[in-house]
Amino acid sequence: MYLEVESCNSLTYLFTSSTAKSLGELKSMKIKECKSIEEIISKEGEESDENVKIIFEQLQDLYLEKLDELRYFYAGNFTLSFPSLEEVHVIKCSSMKTFSAFNKIDNPWYYSEYARPRKVTYLNSALHRTSEEEVEPLLPTPILQ
Repeated sequence: MYLEVESCNSLTYLFTSSTAKSLGELKSMKIKECKSIEEIISKEGEESDENVKIIFEQLQDLYLEKLDELRYFYAGNFTLSFPSLEEVHVIKCSSMKTFSAFNKIDNPWYYSEYARPRKVTYLNSALHRTSEEEVEPLLPTPILQ
């Protein structure tokens, strides 16, 4: 139900797409400080059928931190579905510009080190916006009296 992976520096991916299909009971996923990880879910073979779904039915919290080489959560053609997702944290994952090609996520809270938490409809857009905000980090708001 809870998965936490930290400091596994030789991993290039965490799951294959076929393994990910069996993780419907997972409620929380936290991946931190894995220096070599490039994607969380690795595609297998061609994966040409975009009508296939990988459904994380119970996943509520997704936390990705200090994953320097992470480029995608999943780069394959299957649709990722997160019907219960409430929070997504992407902290210091400077190489990540796209979450996945096809995903269905219903307005989770999105957290990054450069922006205030916000509800998002499209996670890929939020990641792109965050990478642009890296140029100008969020400054504290002055208190007006």
